[in-house]
Order: sequence, then C-alpha cells, then structure tokens
Amino acid sequence: MGDEFMIVDDRQRPVRRRCTPHESEAVRIASSAKRAPGIRKKARRKRVPRMKYRRTQFCLLLLLPAVLLSFFCFMTLRGCGADKETADGTVYRFSPQDTSELPGRAEENESSSRPVPASEQDPLLLVNRDHPLPREYIPETAALRYGMAASRLCLDDLQEMMDDCRAAGLHPLICSSYRSYEKQEELYQSKVLYYRNQGKLPSEAVALASSIVAPPGESEHQTGLAFDIVDEGYQLLDEKQETTKVSLWLRENSVRYGFVVRYPPDKTEVTGIIYEPWHYRYVGRENAAAMASAGWTLEEYLENISRN
Repeated sequence: MGDEFMIVDDRQRPVRRRCTPHESEAVRIASSAKRAPGIRKKARRKRVPRMKYRRTQFCLLLLLPAVLLSFFCFMTLRGCGADKETADGTVYRFSPQDTSELPGRAEENESSSRPVPASEQDPLLLVNRDHPLPREYIPETAALRYGMAASRLCLDDLQEMMDDCRAAGLHPLICSSYRSYEKQEELYQSKVLYYRNQGKLPSEAVALASSIVAPPGESEHQTGLAFDIVDEGYQLLDEKQETTKVSLWLRENSVRYGFVVRYPPDKTEVTGIIYEPWHYRYVGRENAAAMASAGWTLEEYLENISRN
C-alpha cells in the first residue's frame, strides 16, 4: 500500500489521500533531501562546543603555574610563621625601614588606665606563669608603625640596635612587640576555641592552647620590653632562625644595647619556655652585660642579686 499525504482541494482545504507507489517514492526522496542539511548542521554544532572546551582546558593549564606562583609569593610575604604566642596567624611585622623614623617617637597609646611612666618601669620585671601581670598593667609606650608599640624605657636602645644592624648590611625584621592584656586574651581564647572545635575536651583544649599561646598576663610582650626579631630572608619562628645572619649578629651584639636572648636553649627547666632564638628582652645595658658574663637567665639573675 502507498503512503498517505496531504493535498489541498479546490476550496483550499487540506485533504488526506493515499498516494500511489510512484508518488510515495517521490515524497520519500523529497523528505530525505530536506532532512539532510539539518543533519549536517547538527553534526557541526556538536563539534563547536568540544573545541571551546579544549580551548578552555588549554587556558586553565596556562594559568595554573601563575596562580601557584602568586600563592607562593603571598605566603612568603605574609612574614613570620607560627610563633609560640601568635600561632593563630596573628603576627605583626615591620618592613626593613619600619623601626626607623618612628612617627612622632612620642605618641602614646590611648587607654582608660593610666600608663606606667618609663621612669617607673622596671627593666628587670619578671613575667611568667608564676609571676603574671594584672590586666591593669599598661606601660607607657611610643607608637611604632602598623599599630605596633614599644616601651619608652627601651625605645632609644632598640632604635640604635636596629640601625646598627642595618648599617652592617643586614635586614632585621621585628614581627612582634607590645601586646596588651586584652590582645593576649583574644589570641589565647581563639586558640582554645580552635582545639575545642577539633573535638578536644575543655581541659585538653586549655592545655594545648597554653603550650602554644601564653595565657593573658603571662606574656612578656605586655611589658613592651620584649621583641621577636627575625631575618627578613627567613621569617619562620623556629630553631633554624639562629643560623641566620641577623640572629648571629644580634647574639653577638644585642648585649651592648641592653637586650638578651630571653629563652636560651639550655635553660628550659629554669624559664619554662622552649628555646626561642628570635625572642629578645630588654633588661638594660648593665644588667645585660652581667647576665651574659655569668650565663644567667633573668630568673637566675634576679635570684642571685636578691641574695646580695
């Protein structure tokens, strides 16, 4: 039997009529000719997205090394790595010129509490777990750049030491200075919360946090006399810091400016703190010379002078 197709009668109405075998073959050939261009176009459309996808892949492969390089540079420029008291990433830093030309050199921190004048500050003030500072203790400080500050008591000696180190062709970098009680509390609670979120019990979280971040009142940075100083070329706070040129220069010369390495490698049982070659504490020039000559820590020095 032949196929059916539509025709139009004299009144322009569509009428279905069965075609003869000859007409059926003619209709089939015409239909195939009409479909062929559409098929070819559809095939071409399938190839276009594939080419675009390949171009996108190629562009992404070209961009990947640039992205990785940018990320590496960003991490390098972040400055100091994990500090005992700033392991949460809160690290303050100086550019090589930041300790020079201190803005005003006399700008004071604003506070509701009365700052302890430099004349009343004790360069031998002992701060540790057994001798915490109260929240109200705020030393009289001079503002440094980028929100940092230093006690007026040590400002001139600090400036001179950094200037002489740079004059020797080195690049010292101060990455931590004065921190208030409130700031230390913020860092400490943040670390406790971090370990609690890791599933640790409250007592475990406190113990772990205390081993990394000093609890508020127990940090020497609250005195404004403690500074973490590293080499600009190696800013990680680890024992390799002692091999840098800046660290070697400071260990040999810092005493002349009244600074000592606060936590030596063989005195952990005395200080309660692991070796920190980057942590320098101002004690005054005469005291620093006496401590270096006897090989004493601040704890040992205070114990010996109290006997005399």
